[in-house]
Parts: sequence; structure tokens; C-alpha cells
Amino acid sequence: MKTQFTNIASTFLSLVNPLKDWEERSQTYEQEYQAKLLELEQTKQSTVANYNNQISLMKAARGAWVTEVYGYQMAGIEGSADNANSQFRTGLSLFKAR
Repeated sequence: MKTQFTNIASTFLSLVNPLKDWEERSQTYEQEYQAKLLELEQTKQSTVANYNNQISLMKAARGAWVTEVYGYQMAGIEGSADNANSQFRTGLSLFKAR
């Protein structure tokens, strides 16, 4: 009988011990989760800002290239402008000869 009681007590303790201090651990996990969530949001915002900056730089470069090579303002291409001295308008070859 004593052995059976010891086995039951041991089983009960093995079930209860993982629940020990669960409120405290839960609060700690929640704080860690919120900190990581904030860090992730900040990373997301800086990444979006960096991508937007890179995209605007590429659009400006594309517009400058269109202006230099073709010399016409094109719809949908920001930064393109009329340029009478463009390679296309002056008859220069757009592609280098091999």
C-alpha cells in the first residue's frame, strides 16, 4: 500500500511541478513576446523605409536615363523630360557597336 501511495504521489508531483510558478512564467513569456513584437515592428518599419528609398532612387535613375537616351517625357516614368540633345534625337547609336 505504501508503494502504491508513493507511486501515486510521484505521479501527481510530476504533473504538478510543470505548473509550478506558471503565472510568473506566463508573465515573463508575455513580456518577452511583447518586446520581440516591438522589435519586429521597428525592423519592419525601417525595412519598408529602406525599400521605398531604394525604389525612389531607381525611379529617378530610370527617368534620368530615359531623358538622356530618348529625350522625351514619357507617361508613367517619373523624372523623364524633353531633351533635344538626347542620343535618340541627335542620331547617336543607342547601342555600342561590337
